[in-house]
Amino acid sequence: MFRVISWNVRGFGGRVKRRVARRLIKDWKVDALCIQETKLEMVDASCIRKIWGNCNAQFEWVKSEGSAGGLCLIWDVTFFTKIDCILGDRFILVVGSIVKNNFPCVIGTIYAPNDDGKRRILWNSLVSLKGGASRQGYRQRQE
Repeated sequence: MFRVISWNVRGFGGRVKRRVARRLIKDWKVDALCIQETKLEMVDASCIRKIWGNCNAQFEWVKSEGSAGGLCLIWDVTFFTKIDCILGDRFILVVGSIVKNNFPCVIGTIYAPNDDGKRRILWNSLVSLKGGASRQGYRQRQE
C-alpha cells in the first residue's frame, strides 16, 4: 500500500505547520507528502529534514509566485524510486516506480487556479503530457 497525504498548507514557513506535517508522517506512516501553497521561494534539504525527520527522503519543489502558490512533493526513497520529473508553475509530476515490486507509477501534486479559463489551460497541458506531447516549456530539476 502507498500512503500519500495531500495538504493545502497555506504557508509552510512556520514551525507549527512543519511540526504538524512531521506528526502526520510519523502517525500515518506516510510514503509521500504533497504540499500545495507553500508560499516559499526556496525549499532545500535542511527544510525537508525538519519535516521528514531522516535522510530517507527525496523531494521536488516549485517556488511560490510572490506570496501565492508554491509546491513541494516529498517521498520515502525506500518506497519509491524517481526516474524522471516534470515541473510546471502549478504542478510537480515525479515518474518512478514502487521499490517493493518495481511497479511503474507517477506521483504528483497540482495547485489549480480558481479562474475557469486558466484551470482549463492547466488541465489541457497535463492531458497533453499524458498523451506524450513535447515537454518543451516545462522544467526538469538539475541533479
